Amino acid sequence: QPAASATLSAASAKSSPGPPLPDVASKEGFWHFEPGWPSFWAIVLQDTVAWTIGGLMFTDLGTAYFNGGTDPCIGAGQGSLACDGAVHKLSQTSALFSTISALICIISGPLTGVVADMVGTQPVLVVSLIARMGLFISFAGLAYGRMSVYYFFAFQELASLVPTSVTYILWLVENTLPKARMTKIAKLSAVVALQGAITPLILASLPRESAPIIVVVLGLSCIGLAAVMPARPPRRVVAKAPHGGVAEGSVAMVQRQLAASA
Repeated sequence: QPAASATLSAASAKSSPGPPLPDVASKEGFWHFEPGWPSFWAIVLQDTVAWTIGGLMFTDLGTAYFNGGTDPCIGAGQGSLACDGAVHKLSQTSALFSTISALICIISGPLTGVVADMVGTQPVLVVSLIARMGLFISFAGLAYGRMSVYYFFAFQELASLVPTSVTYILWLVENTLPKARMTKIAKLSAVVALQGAITPLILASLPRESAPIIVVVLGLSCIGLAAVMPARPPRRVVAKAPHGGVAEGSVAMVQRQLAASA
């Protein structure tokens, strides 16, 4: 029995996540800036603004693509057969590829979480932003180079393999105390909603020709920030899920041995 007790203690120690995290959540303001967090919020905001600007551009660019390169809905062309036909074709194509993206995300979302558990969330976040960069480049290609709209849809499917919406949540959860997690998720929603107020101001002050360049610059900025940000902010290091002790059932086995020898 003493040997079994010693084994139980060793197994419990093996599965222990280490010293407890400092309880700093109660000292936080609404915006708590630790190393890593300012970069994270900047990434979310810039990425969302870039995606919104690109999405607004894509409607005009896609419509022009399906009309041979000219927008048939400008001025008196609004409501014409050419305008309606191009918009209808763009809507059908977008709906098809959006459905494919959603199906891919159903599979890739859980797999992204598994990979993040293995290598950490920062590398996964960087890869996710690199994949998303293809979308931003395609906006510029459509605007300046007459790129096929199907390149955009191809990049859309590629980005669905490592969805940024999933990697944001994974990074946030890994670097947040459990008691502060709901507040952080609320902040994430607030930052995403903030782009709704910022983006119209940005578009109003930008020449139409420079908008694709701004989108690409914002995308590159996101990748750069993600690459240099701390992998895990101080005082937020959450131990990896245990693969010994309780996870392997050794603690339960020792407990049964103790019960049998009692």
